[in-house]
Amino acid sequence: MKIALVSFEYPPETGGGGIGTYVENAARMLTKRGHHVEVFAGGEDVSKEVTPSGARINRAECLDQETFSEAVLSHFARRHEEVGFDVVEGPEYRAEASRIREKFPELPLVVKLHTASCVLREVNVHQHLTWWDKARFLLGGIVRGRVPSPPWVYDPTTDPERDHALEADVVAAPSRSIGRIMADWWGLDSEKIRCFPLPFEADDSFLNVDPDTDTQRVTFVGRLEMRKGVLDLARAIPRVLNQYPGAHFRFIGRALNHPKTGENIRSMMERELRDHRASVEFTGPVPYEQIPGYLADTDICAFPSLYESFGFVCLEAMAAARGVVGSSAGGMSEILEDGTYGRVVTPGRPAALAEAVVDLLSHPEERKRLGRAARRRVQQEFSFDAVAPQQEACYEATIERHKSRNVESSRPSPE
Repeated sequence: MKIALVSFEYPPETGGGGIGTYVENAARMLTKRGHHVEVFAGGEDVSKEVTPSGARINRAECLDQETFSEAVLSHFARRHEEVGFDVVEGPEYRAEASRIREKFPELPLVVKLHTASCVLREVNVHQHLTWWDKARFLLGGIVRGRVPSPPWVYDPTTDPERDHALEADVVAAPSRSIGRIMADWWGLDSEKIRCFPLPFEADDSFLNVDPDTDTQRVTFVGRLEMRKGVLDLARAIPRVLNQYPGAHFRFIGRALNHPKTGENIRSMMERELRDHRASVEFTGPVPYEQIPGYLADTDICAFPSLYESFGFVCLEAMAAARGVVGSSAGGMSEILEDGTYGRVVTPGRPAALAEAVVDLLSHPEERKRLGRAARRRVQQEFSFDAVAPQQEACYEATIERHKSRNVESSRPSPE
């Protein structure tokens, strides 16, 4: 197949997020299977035509994600005229392939679910609004003589990401959770949703980490932001230290600002943990190739996200045979299957999070057993060999559904 992957994010220039990581993995996987794959991404360096995966990279000379869907159109049009793509895939986030869909409606389209803007707003902002925040907004509107629609009330009819998903021939979901949520929020036809995991080919640097560690270190990897649940982890730390004074906590990743107060979240965490500074380390962002080394010095990884549609960092920790405590909200719970490959806790409950961490610290042999089982699962169920047939079947179904839709639309209407 001739496959076009559309994504503003693509490393190294515009990478760093889960979408870019997925597209890089998918390009490698599909090229390895013999498909012609081209990536259409944002960035400035247009000198490179081939990625390390062997897929062709087409950068749109665009560093503004909001204008990417328009900027990429001419690049795609030139390549499509030459190549003749069989199928196009883009993320639901920012509807990045929407202009391509408008210009080339004859092309089969897959919209890949990652985390839609409406979900991000709900998790990062709206669910943290107090009744006073909402009352103040409404009172302000009354004083001004006009009460606008409350921003915490989602209106799907004005959402371009929903429109893009409705236009797609197939919507691909990396977890059952995100598929169910978006089917409910957007009114998607369940028959056009296909659920299969994102591909992850574990590097030897992860697979060679010794499962039999005893460091009493708990590590978080990812952006320090509200959605990742790091404030809950900060509140759990004193509870863990009360029972395990020798435990250490490490946070790896850059800090964002609190969506409501604007304060840097790392600063908030340091203030909350000022009495435990000797037990907490903030590294800031580190190069990806250093992550296995940090995991080798770790017993437990904690990822208490408020919501996560999938979770590459969870797979990395599992590949390194770490004990993992993950969130029940989203795809991570499906990856870990509580008690089978790790522990799962409800987000927003620091006490339950602390209890799960303490349980793994108290039972090192169980932690190591879970780590070994997790490593096997990553290799068997999330590898390129495991996921590629599912992704190929998704594209084939997309092409067939598109043909069927065209046949249906071409039939004359009854008199």
